Amino acid sequence: MRASLPCIEVGGDALANAERALSLEWLLADGTGSYASSTVLGCNTRRYHGLLVGAQRPPFDRTVLLSKVEEELLVDGTSYPLSTNEYPGCFHPEGYKYLVGFRLAPLPEWTFAVGGVLLRKRIVPLRGRRAFALCYQLEGVVEDALLRIVPLIASRGFHEINQREQWFGVERGAIPGEIVVRRCESGLSVHLWGSRGDFEEKRNWYHRMSYRREIERGFDAEEELFSPGAFVVPMARREPFTLVGACDSLPPVDLKAEEHKEIGRLQALLASAGAQTWQEQMLLLAADAFIVNGGRGEQRFIIAGYPWFDPWGRDTLVALEGLTLLTRRFDDARRILLELAARIRNGLVPNFLAAEPQNDALNSIDASLWFVHAVSRYHLYTGDDETVRNLLWPKVREILQAYLEGTLFGIRAEEDALVTGGNPTTQLTWMDAKVHGQPVTPRHGKAIEVNALWYNAVCVAEALAGRFGFSAEQGRYGRLAREVQESFGNLFLSSEQGYLYDYVEGDVRDKRLRPNQILAIGLSYPVLGQERWQAAVNAVRKYLYTPRGLRTLAPFEAGYRGIYVGSPEERDYTYHQGTAWPWLLGFFYEAFLKVHDFSEAARSYVMEALLSWSSHYLSAGLGTVSEIFDGDAPQNPRGCIAQAWSVAELLRVFRLAQSFPHQQCPAE
Repeated sequence: MRASLPCIEVGGDALANAERALSLEWLLADGTGSYASSTVLGCNTRRYHGLLVGAQRPPFDRTVLLSKVEEELLVDGTSYPLSTNEYPGCFHPEGYKYLVGFRLAPLPEWTFAVGGVLLRKRIVPLRGRRAFALCYQLEGVVEDALLRIVPLIASRGFHEINQREQWFGVERGAIPGEIVVRRCESGLSVHLWGSRGDFEEKRNWYHRMSYRREIERGFDAEEELFSPGAFVVPMARREPFTLVGACDSLPPVDLKAEEHKEIGRLQALLASAGAQTWQEQMLLLAADAFIVNGGRGEQRFIIAGYPWFDPWGRDTLVALEGLTLLTRRFDDARRILLELAARIRNGLVPNFLAAEPQNDALNSIDASLWFVHAVSRYHLYTGDDETVRNLLWPKVREILQAYLEGTLFGIRAEEDALVTGGNPTTQLTWMDAKVHGQPVTPRHGKAIEVNALWYNAVCVAEALAGRFGFSAEQGRYGRLAREVQESFGNLFLSSEQGYLYDYVEGDVRDKRLRPNQILAIGLSYPVLGQERWQAAVNAVRKYLYTPRGLRTLAPFEAGYRGIYVGSPEERDYTYHQGTAWPWLLGFFYEAFLKVHDFSEAARSYVMEALLSWSSHYLSAGLGTVSEIFDGDAPQNPRGCIAQAWSVAELLRVFRLAQSFPHQQCPAE
């Protein structure tokens, strides 16, 4: 039996309010890192928006190829412009005034009402082919109707913006109805195919297209876009018209078959994962967008966030359980772990993943420890002894040995068995914002979550060594774990404040209340003694907890910033100085449930909090979860509209709150 798919609808009244509607964005991914995204009005507000943002080396090197299309419907000789663009000081045209409905079901659909007829438009990903198809269908009786579609081409990196006219070549493609537009300077090409009608070549430029979100972020915000001409299509007979934008030449598309296949795939995902509620279905569909194939068939990656993040090691490993294991995508999880395992150097998992592994950035003190955690969770869900013992266990041992002996950036276990690393100019933890080359939140030395992860990793190694019959290693890791736990208690506990130091460097003990201590309870193997759990959870809940994430700094601390706005520099100062992060809620809720012994009341509290996210799925990035939120009420969404570990951790605790007792690793 196929699972029903959830639907989000935006009505005519909401669409008529342009200011409100421009805050509602949709995202469609194709499994290669390529995507299509814009606002519900079709008015781009970011340089990252586009109807074809193609990964040139999947999932890397993403380029905005087809930025958008200008649409005009002529009904019995009267012209109705359906597009909406923003220019400095005005909207032109104002096609949103004809827009009477938008649905995400889960593919985007628009309905325009003009001249006594309805024009319906939908967009379908051609999965795995770096291509998206727009389909137009007229409903109603009319003597004469003509649709004109003008493609607007950017053909530039998705972090860039065109600020001057460029040279483009326009030529007929290899198949009937295909047009190839090539940017001469870079060679980037976009292939456009119309299922019928004519193409009238007329080169033109659209000047000063304005992107309001880029203005808000303090970046250049006006762009020049190239038009090669127009697809002109008779619509009176109500035959559908399909326009495909692709990175490569494709054979003619059977859009009904493509749509049926994509809907069936999504239904199968929901059925396999056993989603029960609308909220859980939303998260499961959102999770799908982040899992992508690489250029080689065996490669799998997790995109850290849309629209601008690439694969990141730490984010991948935090998100792995929620995105792949809970959703029963075990083969994807295996391939993701093997891809990261192959990139480990000097015992370090890359922080940032590049198209070529030799260009990976290894500047993370905790990504390798998250890798060990993810291996443990993979083993828990799959029981895949063969992969873990033969391919992943050697990497676990390599990581622990590197930390014990010392590796890059001064990362090492000291005499007290606790891990230290970095210096005043490096930023190796997840709180990694820098301004003018200096860390905003310096946390070199012994960071609390790093040592919580270190203890967890040593315990995982002890358990897996026992599982696989390596008794000498099991004993060695067991002794190390006890030493780490004793030193942790002696170093990080603050008798005067009831919660834990955030980091320790020499004689410096950072007393500022931050959320990182929650990992000392929320991980599979809590390093913090159980008698101290309640005080730490209470402090985090009282001062850091918001319904949309944990604040990165308590409001009473000096340097707290509760609103994430302004220039890039201003936002970097705020990123980890009060901004609330949803991914931390996963470990907070797990710690809360542990403190209350997974009681019915505690699980009800968590479920009620998770269900309150329904309103967010209807705002910002529709059907998904934003990267960050303001620390101050009303916790407005900020940053990326879709973040992998935000989605993953909410999904994980959805299941965690439904299960009791708490599952432990089968190797224990």
